[in-house]
Amino acid sequence: RVEFDKVRGRLLTYRVDGTTYICQGPRLNINRATIDNDMYKRSDWETQYFIQHTDEQLEAMEYAAEDDKVTVKINTHFSCWNQTWGFKCHYIYTIYANHTMKLDLKGDAFRYSSFAPEMLPRVGIEYRMPQEMDAVQWYGLGPGENYSDSREAAHMGVYQATVEEMHTDYVMPQENGHREQVRWVAVGDQAHSLLVVSKKPIGINVHDYTIEALEKAAHTDEIEKAGRTVVHLDAKHSGLGSNSCGQEQTYIHRAGINDFTMNLYFRVVTNDAIIGNSKMLTNLNGTKERAWRR
Repeated sequence: RVEFDKVRGRLLTYRVDGTTYICQGPRLNINRATIDNDMYKRSDWETQYFIQHTDEQLEAMEYAAEDDKVTVKINTHFSCWNQTWGFKCHYIYTIYANHTMKLDLKGDAFRYSSFAPEMLPRVGIEYRMPQEMDAVQWYGLGPGENYSDSREAAHMGVYQATVEEMHTDYVMPQENGHREQVRWVAVGDQAHSLLVVSKKPIGINVHDYTIEALEKAAHTDEIEKAGRTVVHLDAKHSGLGSNSCGQEQTYIHRAGINDFTMNLYFRVVTNDAIIGNSKMLTNLNGTKERAWRR
């Protein structure tokens, strides 16, 4: 069962066989908790561009039902307080009779003036799952945290961790635990997981706290738990740079106000079937998809 908010144009819940796997649906996100190397950008982000205060407004929503699927199309306007830049977002949710859900998201960037940030912390989606969904498995770079400009010690592979283990401790709480080049990620309990397969590599963060809680805390023991598992899937996540004492992120490692796309399959699977289903969903296209969804 999939529920949508027709006022805000957002997926509310995704439930399979009576179990809720998404309790707050995907929304566009461009922020991350400030890292030490963002120290010279933080003031502009917070007091000129207000990236911590985003607003995504519904512009249009429609749906169509067929024998084996329902398609929901949502158009939104995304920006920050008093800004003349942002994204026109086009969400297409396709919910199949076999409980698989596909999300095709296209973001068209706009700038109505030259007053805009040169770099954004990230561009991607955030959604939340029940807190008992605390087991994570992914195929991508690991096992530890890695970023686009800091990943020489990371290797491609299939990795497992608890949500708590996805956290990387810093003396001053800040953005942490990101993984790059992820083809699929599964988050669930001891029996079932919500598998997400991406058409192209993405970045992920999976934590038991929000960006706001991380930003607010001065020490690790002050990070307030969300009571939810918070999942970030990023089309682009800015690198770390070394601007606390050196250079900013190079251009190739910066997220920005640029067009982007994300193509994701969501499917609830038993934990012993994660890899098999990930291969099948990765290979879906055209004729294969039409045959599979029946």
